[in-house]
Amino acid sequence: MPGAAVFSSSAQITCPGQASAVEFAAQVRNAQLIVVGKVQAQGSDPKVTDRGWIDVVPEAFLKGNPSGAAIRFTTGLPDPCSNPGIRIGDGDRVLLLATGDGGTIAWPGSRNVFLLADGAAVSKDKGDTAGDTEKSLVDRIRQQTNQYAVPASSKNEGAGIDWMMTIVPVGAAIVGLMVVGLLLMRVWHRIDPS
Repeated sequence: MPGAAVFSSSAQITCPGQASAVEFAAQVRNAQLIVVGKVQAQGSDPKVTDRGWIDVVPEAFLKGNPSGAAIRFTTGLPDPCSNPGIRIGDGDRVLLLATGDGGTIAWPGSRNVFLLADGAAVSKDKGDTAGDTEKSLVDRIRQQTNQYAVPASSKNEGAGIDWMMTIVPVGAAIVGLMVVGLLLMRVWHRIDPS
């Protein structure tokens, strides 16, 4: 007599397929972080079964606070709708629509993971076979977020003040205004010494 496990394995999981325009707009709206980046490293957590991590070095942020540091995503149980033919390895470029809580960012479901290669954006969802171009996907996201931020590659590229182009001219203008004001006061006192 077969057990319940035998019967449950025959159940089919239906994957939703390509998101409609309304569904995709909701995915973008619900995402807390949308990033284009390159997978730097992957690993598993030796302390917890079925848990691992993936580090992604950001190239551009389409939503969220830009940072040049690698982002660590935690992984859990495999997604049943994940396409086994599309593997994401070290060095691959990806676009992720992710959410996080309390500083932990979970690796998004297969419907929110896109592998970027040769100008194409391929969904990791096995139900989505339509495909898209990277430019078109980024443009659809930017229509909602109005953001495309490239993180600085070094601390020297961060925000700063250029002394010769900002401080010196502004300082000279302030000194010039003060001199003109003092000259006008001198002329006024000649007219009306009281």
